[in-house]
Amino acid sequence: MVCWSVGHENYNPGGKIFFLACFRVFDIFLFNKIGYQMVTTYIEIKDHLVEYMHHKYLVKDSDYIDIPHSDDLYYVLNNLRTRRPMNSTENTGNMKFRVPAPRSGRDPEIYNHYSSAAIASIQSRINRMFKAEFHDFMDHRVDECGDTIIEAALLFMAKYKITSIELDSLSKDYYRWRKKHRAVRKVRAYNCQNKQYK
Repeated sequence: MVCWSVGHENYNPGGKIFFLACFRVFDIFLFNKIGYQMVTTYIEIKDHLVEYMHHKYLVKDSDYIDIPHSDDLYYVLNNLRTRRPMNSTENTGNMKFRVPAPRSGRDPEIYNHYSSAAIASIQSRINRMFKAEFHDFMDHRVDECGDTIIEAALLFMAKYKITSIELDSLSKDYYRWRKKHRAVRKVRAYNCQNKQYK
């Protein structure tokens, strides 16, 4: 109200700008007051997918991941959350994440439950992300850098800190996928980085 009085009674270009600035501050203040509190929950998915998600989205110095709005997975998580059914316990599991809370969406303090079917859909989506990134990484290392499949898979595991799945399992997965989808391409070693990830 003070901002309105100053901007209205002393009208001039500078006063108008001051009024608009004050209105914006009030708008931000109001949104922060009515904005949703951060809510986290858990789901249970395959361990190596949790490791992959931690590499990509783990909030620094914390124990939960935060999916950005720019990622399709954010909207998958948002669309699948529901109100907890009566007599249902809270979600538990090995992946802790921030419940999506778009400005015009449902209150995450109420709608933060994921059914078993929803969790299966989320795991499937994360697995597709993992496979796409894994296959792309392997293609680059094998075709562009001349690594063996074993060498490339070891590098991938080191880069993403994957320890809960066997090297042999990843290597065979890529071999089957490559045989089905990829032709051998010419090696161009100048596109490669050092064979180290920390």
